[in-house]
Amino acid sequence: EDGNEMDNMISNNVVVCSSWDPDRSTAKCRIDWQGGDFRHGGIYLVGKTNSLVGNHIVGWTFSVFTPSGGQTGAGQGEAVGKVCPQFMPIREIRRNVAHNNGGSGIYLDNQYPRNIEVDDDGFVKNMGKCSQEFTYEGYDNGAGMVVEDEFEWYNHAGAVHYSLGDIGFKNLTTIRCGNSVYWKRSKNFADGLLSSKHLQDTIIVDGWMLLP
Repeated sequence: EDGNEMDNMISNNVVVCSSWDPDRSTAKCRIDWQGGDFRHGGIYLVGKTNSLVGNHIVGWTFSVFTPSGGQTGAGQGEAVGKVCPQFMPIREIRRNVAHNNGGSGIYLDNQYPRNIEVDDDGFVKNMGKCSQEFTYEGYDNGAGMVVEDEFEWYNHAGAVHYSLGDIGFKNLTTIRCGNSVYWKRSKNFADGLLSSKHLQDTIIVDGWMLLP
């Protein structure tokens, strides 16, 4: 994963980490990859312009991890300096199931998808657009998307993200997750409609939300 991967459909997979720490002292998958256990994800996605549909993810640190900063902030490999993963739009995320993950279920980190043009290789045509929160005409440059039908149960935390742009959740269910929803910062959605919701039709059982 360099960051320019796009238009892939990752669907209907079962992704299980069956080997945890031998002494069971921490709920972390013992597989050492991507720089350590804090980057363990059943699905690890640097290139965001892809679809995740109907996957079942068990026993990792995070079920889905979309890193947006650190060593992947400007891409990796051949894509270094040619992509901006934090600001590239996400195609779709729906009907995924996450349980018994030691860190959290879906972890979208600090995603702020924007209207960005890429070439046939997935490289951003104008990198200056990545930092463009507003267009020259004064319009919000956010690219909205909705995570649908996410089902989370018995993870250390449920749906986690430090800061999200134009991303909402519809039909999110979290059951017996420590922090059912962990969300520090967001923004008004680019469409400017009161009907656009950050959380819609959410079910939380035996948990709580940490919100701004």
